[in-house]
Amino acid sequence: MGRELWSAFSCSTWASHFGDQKEAERLFLFGYEQGKKFLGSARAGKITDEDFRQEVPIGISMSLAGPNDDFILGVISTNVQDEALEEVFYTNYDRSKLNSDDLQKSIAENKYRDGNCQLIGK
Repeated sequence: MGRELWSAFSCSTWASHFGDQKEAERLFLFGYEQGKKFLGSARAGKITDEDFRQEVPIGISMSLAGPNDDFILGVISTNVQDEALEEVFYTNYDRSKLNSDDLQKSIAENKYRDGNCQLIGK
């Protein structure tokens, strides 16, 4: 569930960046639902320490504090979006060189395609 959450939010970000708002919403809502399931399972003790170490992205593990699930999922979504767009905005993470809009769109489309995003949640 943790990886599905992270992947769905990443793919949603990329789809939004290249202009497919319907797909971005579908992926975001799927990620949100996976996130609610994940947080419920974590609270219920159904996710072992080994699973946390091996299967849960560090960006999720480090973002589990907050007053409620919506807050936590908002933090996770923001972290995922920041990471996903870093790869789109800048080549080789060089913040001094912002990619052109056309290149950003192309990178987002490639990341979406390479991540098999169209298959997530179907």
